[in-house]
Amino acid sequence: MNYILTNLEESIRDQYLSLAIAKPSEIDMRQIVNNFDIWIEFEEGNSKLVETEKNLFTICLDSRNFLQKQWQDFAHEFGHVMRHVGKQHELREYFSDLQEFKANNFMYHFCVPIFMLIEYNITNCLDIENGAKNR
Repeated sequence: MNYILTNLEESIRDQYLSLAIAKPSEIDMRQIVNNFDIWIEFEEGNSKLVETEKNLFTICLDSRNFLQKQWQDFAHEFGHVMRHVGKQHELREYFSDLQEFKANNFMYHFCVPIFMLIEYNITNCLDIENGAKNR
C-alpha cells in the first residue's frame, strides 16, 4: 500500500529531516529547541509557551509530569511556535479553540511521525516493543 502524506505530515517530515532526524531513536527535544532558538525550562506548573521577546520563545514544561507527558506538552507548544502567530489570549474564543485543536493535531503527528512509522512492519499492535520491526 502506498501512503500519501498530508501537508502537515510532509511539513513535520521536512522539519525532522532538516535536523537530520530520521529514526525515532534520534528524536531529542533539546536538539530541536537548539535548532529553532527556543528555550526550554522545567518547572512546577502547567506547561505553557511564553514569548519572552519578539519571536523569542520559552517552552515551560511541568517538571512533575512523566517524560511521555512532557514530550506531548512540548510538541503541543512547539506546534504553536511553528504554526501560529500573534497573542492567543487576544483572540476570540472560537479562534483560540481552533489554534488549540491545531496544536493538538500537530502534537499527535509530531510525537508519532508517520514518515517514520511507515518504515516499520507492525505485526502485533498490542506489543509494539516486539511487534514493530524495521523493514
